[in-house]
Amino acid sequence: MSWISGLLWGERRPTVYLTVVTALLLMQVSVLGETLSIDFRQAETDPLIEISPSRVPTDRHRLTRDGMRVIQAKDPPGGPKQSPGTIGAKTMVFASGDFTATLDWKVNEINEPESGWGQGVLFAADLDDLEKTQLQMSLLGRPGKGIVVRAARRGDQVMEPLQETFPVEFSEGQFRISRRNEIAIFSIVSEGNEKELTRFECPTADLRYVAVWCTRQERGNTSGDYLFRNLSVTADNFFTYQDSRVSRWSWWQIIVVIQGVLFAIFLSIWYYQKQQTQ
Repeated sequence: MSWISGLLWGERRPTVYLTVVTALLLMQVSVLGETLSIDFRQAETDPLIEISPSRVPTDRHRLTRDGMRVIQAKDPPGGPKQSPGTIGAKTMVFASGDFTATLDWKVNEINEPESGWGQGVLFAADLDDLEKTQLQMSLLGRPGKGIVVRAARRGDQVMEPLQETFPVEFSEGQFRISRRNEIAIFSIVSEGNEKELTRFECPTADLRYVAVWCTRQERGNTSGDYLFRNLSVTADNFFTYQDSRVSRWSWWQIIVVIQGVLFAIFLSIWYYQKQQTQ
């Protein structure tokens, strides 16, 4: 044990302490991230999110004290084909590295459409790769097949899209899409309990945006009513996001300054001890 005592109490003590402190700081850096949180009650004035209104006049959205409520009307009997446009919102920032995107929302009403491929709510994370990969979670009503949750990895240029459907009842809670290295994880959080549905391999490209859409087909739509409360994204780094309510210094700049101060302190201690031994 004498060599340990030499490190802790010998001439190399300041260097050892500095090495340990620096290692601990670097370990902290590896688990820290930045979080973007959007309150849908202020969605129309928040510059970090873009609201897309529907092209169908009978569909509407409004901000309430609980969030953004979206109401979709049933197609009129024998009416003309409707525009397949959607009401939705998407973030206006890029992010890199691992991320977790969470949508907090509530279903007031969802029904099976009378025809078509399906109708409901789509939560998606778009990646900035050549295949234009999109990681999707949907609450989907399908004609004659009930209401399901669908997880998918799709995209305009994706050669092998993947998707799975789950007969999971969902009325209120959170949809969550996470990426860890090359794995996308799809989960539901209900009453504080998180349930993982599935995992897919996915690219490590930057995150272009996170979005939520209320889908509408050309025909066969039934009524829908949804409340969106909060959209949050935690990532290793955001390209354009800076919360104006906190210090203008980012966390990594603060850590670099702390390391510099500690180095100067330990260097001074070492120099003082060296002078005392001469």
